[in-house]
Amino acid sequence: MIEPNTTVSNARDNAHSSQHYRVDYWYPSVNRELFKSVIKKFGIEHQIAIFTEEAAEVLVAISRHRRQRGTTDDVVEELVDLSIMIGQMRIIYDPDDVKFHDIYKYKINRLNKLLKE
Repeated sequence: MIEPNTTVSNARDNAHSSQHYRVDYWYPSVNRELFKSVIKKFGIEHQIAIFTEEAAEVLVAISRHRRQRGTTDDVVEELVDLSIMIGQMRIIYDPDDVKFHDIYKYKINRLNKLLKE
């Protein structure tokens, strides 16, 4: 587990220690209950607003990085924040998590087919 005050680079170093973890970056199942609790505490509308802010922050971080005014760590940190919010949006918009998996599989298969053309 990453401690609250761990920096991005330290968190990455800890994650690559001798222990290996299987991580589903799109929806860590261990966080499902945490995400539900956050949504319940802060409300759906608030979390949707935070999602849009995090999406914008990713765009800004990438733009800054492309202009050599930001670091890769900045982009990665914003991507992690957005990933956490995507997990919450999946609970809000697809509570059974069925549609997401079906569409995800379809699009991954389509991407594989595209590479083979």
